[in-house]
Amino acid sequence: MVFVLSKNKTPLAPTSEAKARILLKKGKAIVHKVYPFTIRLKENKECKKIFEIKFDVGASVTGVAIVDAVKCFFFAEIVHRGAVIKKAMDSRRAIRRSRRNRKTRYREPRFDNRTRPEGWLPPSVKSRADNVINFAKKYAKLIPIFSVAVEKDLSHLKPKKTPKQASIVQSARTYTIKELSRNFDVIVGEGWETYANRKELGLPKQHYYDAMCIGKEYKYEIVTDKVLEIKAQGRGSRQMCRMDRFGFPRTKAKSSKIVKGFQTGDIMKAIVSKGKKIGTYLGKVAVRASGNFNITTTKTTIQGINYKYCRTIQKGDGYAYAISTIK
Repeated sequence: MVFVLSKNKTPLAPTSEAKARILLKKGKAIVHKVYPFTIRLKENKECKKIFEIKFDVGASVTGVAIVDAVKCFFFAEIVHRGAVIKKAMDSRRAIRRSRRNRKTRYREPRFDNRTRPEGWLPPSVKSRADNVINFAKKYAKLIPIFSVAVEKDLSHLKPKKTPKQASIVQSARTYTIKELSRNFDVIVGEGWETYANRKELGLPKQHYYDAMCIGKEYKYEIVTDKVLEIKAQGRGSRQMCRMDRFGFPRTKAKSSKIVKGFQTGDIMKAIVSKGKKIGTYLGKVAVRASGNFNITTTKTTIQGINYKYCRTIQKGDGYAYAISTIK
């Protein structure tokens, strides 16, 4: 499936890859975005169809399905970075405590004076919820989405085996639904109902299938054989320099994040015409102050590609993308 935009960037109904290829070949459209692949027509059109996006929210992975009244067009899985955030905050806490013990006089505890706002969530949990909310907002610009379906409870999970995961998901549930309801009509499904619907259709346990089976409507014709894998990676670090295991700086302070017009995380295409690295490379870039970048493709990482050979395909948005086949 290929997303389609009008000339004025109004979202239209998606089309097939074959039709998109014809439009591009005839010059009636241009490539607007690579992940997910989106084309923009050279004329203004309107769309009367509406679509629904469904989320099977999980502690580590969230399944996504986009459907209309009859068909399921799109599958995706969002891999959250909550565990990475938790580990980074634990490391920061340890380094700060070590530094205070070395350099600061004794101070009386002041934790009783610090309050948290109503509805506060731990950063690792809020990150998971924000991934889902931001996904819905971004894709509403690519396809006319009218409603969002989310599970209300976790009755299909086994609390004795997954108490931590269940508590993580449930703590962000109210926040997610509240934020989504600002822009969409939110449909809330039951966890046991999703499980029963998937079993009735004979589908294997996959997050994107669970997403499709949320709610009363679940018998869709699946017209895609691909899954877009989206891994949350953040947009860099605010830490001025790296520390060694004792908490002392081991690198210089950061310079500009942008080097020669490129930034770490951008999806880039490099066509190297001479030297030892002749070839064409497409992947995620890691910039270096020297102007010689590293490009990570689906297979390997190529180091030392000069910026003169590089061209930006898509600006980094804090996520890494890959495409796999449905199971």
